[in-house]
Amino acid sequence: NGRLEECDIMMRATDGSIYGKHELPADAEAHFEIYRRRGDIGGIIFADPPRIIGQALSGSLPDTMIFPQCEMRCGTVVGIPFDGRTDDPSFVLRLGDTFDDGVSTVVCGTRGVFVAEKNLLDSFMALETIDLVASVSESAMILGTEPRKISAEHLAQYKLSVSLPLMEDLNRE
Repeated sequence: NGRLEECDIMMRATDGSIYGKHELPADAEAHFEIYRRRGDIGGIIFADPPRIIGQALSGSLPDTMIFPQCEMRCGTVVGIPFDGRTDDPSFVLRLGDTFDDGVSTVVCGTRGVFVAEKNLLDSFMALETIDLVASVSESAMILGTEPRKISAEHLAQYKLSVSLPLMEDLNRE
């Protein structure tokens, strides 16, 4: 039916035990590598959203500096070359090295995007935010222009004037 159900969730425990009714996907090793390297990560999404992949096909990446809220929520989106399989050991190590730099979003060529945050809800929120950035950029290109980016000074002023609530703060209310 095309819908994901609770029973579709797969889990690999820290002891290596696997739970769920399916086989682990090819990108599972990449997920494990990110979790192994980054203790602050609690939820990872690997997806291939059309707008973000379209932007990668055109040789660019979503630039979160078009909205201060996007930059604060997601930070910089980085890209790494990718032309193989997500379970290729050299790719898994390269991806892990990229996440070691503290980023939370990595576009892997035109194959997909890994978003890693504190929990799955934050990962989904970040993915949706980056997809919004890609959508705005796409609309600007259709109109024959590029979106204007905020300056580092504007971002600093914005950060002083507002703070974004964390998901755990929202869940407490």
